[in-house]
Amino acid sequence: MRGALAIATAAALLAASAGVAYGDPSAPSTATEPLHLQSESHIVTKGGSELELPPGYFISEPDFDKLDTEFRRLQDQETRLEAENKSLKDSTSGWQPGWLTLAGAVVTGLALGWYAHDKL
Repeated sequence: MRGALAIATAAALLAASAGVAYGDPSAPSTATEPLHLQSESHIVTKGGSELELPPGYFISEPDFDKLDTEFRRLQDQETRLEAENKSLKDSTSGWQPGWLTLAGAVVTGLALGWYAHDKL
């Protein structure tokens, strides 16, 4: 008898603590994650429009605005980086020293270093 009373009390408290039903159109939207529809869905809006939605993810307007702003920022950054990379490649594609020039510079540096070492 005591167990049944405890279960009844718990059920009554659970029912009383339930707020607005999720299917209620007057319920405020508190979704923080995208809505994931795993099958085709038929939806009727408050204005009476009927929609056939394919399976997929659907997000709220504020979340879309955030994603769209970040997407555009990343596109602009990628375009800028590609232009800078092309400019850098173009500026370094000119003259490149050959092995003779590099060997001459190394020998000259060693000779000047040896001369400075002897004088000091």
